[in-house]
Amino acid sequence: MVTSRLAAALLICLKPATSETDAAPIRPHLVMVLGDDVGTADVGYNGQLAVDFAVKTPTLDRLSAAGVKLSAHYVRNWCAPTRAMIMTSRYELHFAQTGGGGTGHTNGVPVNFTLLPEALRTAQYTSYGIGKWHLGESSPAQTPKARGFDYWLGYFGGQEDYYLHNVYADWPDANASNVPILPPHMDKKCTPAGNCKCYIIDLWQSDSQREGPAPTNLTGEYSMLFYTRAAVDVIHRQAALAQNAPDSRMFLYFASQLIHDPHQVPQKFIDLFPPS
Repeated sequence: MVTSRLAAALLICLKPATSETDAAPIRPHLVMVLGDDVGTADVGYNGQLAVDFAVKTPTLDRLSAAGVKLSAHYVRNWCAPTRAMIMTSRYELHFAQTGGGGTGHTNGVPVNFTLLPEALRTAQYTSYGIGKWHLGESSPAQTPKARGFDYWLGYFGGQEDYYLHNVYADWPDANASNVPILPPHMDKKCTPAGNCKCYIIDLWQSDSQREGPAPTNLTGEYSMLFYTRAAVDVIHRQAALAQNAPDSRMFLYFASQLIHDPHQVPQKFIDLFPPS
């Protein structure tokens, strides 16, 4: 049984349709796809490592065959420090993030570390982030908009339900009669015995006009479907922008929720792997 885990990062550089002068540096569009907790045996191009189980990843296999595989690029076996390392180009020991829950809540990546979208902004890139953040959420200064992303759609924490887009925690005050007025993205549920849990919808959207909870009509839809739609929309938007601004450049960071737990997928994908 293969137990090693890694975060699989795919970087695609797209040359603009309009050619720059020979003297100017090449500034391609950048698309980074980050798989969350993807293991060595979770991609088809590594071969059938498990005797009784063959993973089907045809798109990743094609991209791998046409590109360069950095199989010796070592990452952490946890999701949070890996994405922090990618975003800062520094080992996680520099900001004390070595565990699975290392960059949530109060102890995100310190704001004095420059993140990739912040650096790309100095090169006149517009940065779009979609999916999982998990680099800090205790203050607005730690959130994607403050860390260089011009657009964001996704969640801030380490994991959440793929359909309801929420997480829960024990309510500090177990008294069921003491129910405060909660903001729209929070809900409180209590048992008859008075044990309460706070359900938080962790799904946020920001751009140049707004920052706050994402539209509630996304509740109930599988997250990877609307994340993919948003990514495609970003690329189409960039193509339209290039008609009037040919020197504009895009960085798209697609931080997939898959395959981090909870392990939820639509039934059609489960049907691809019938019980033996």
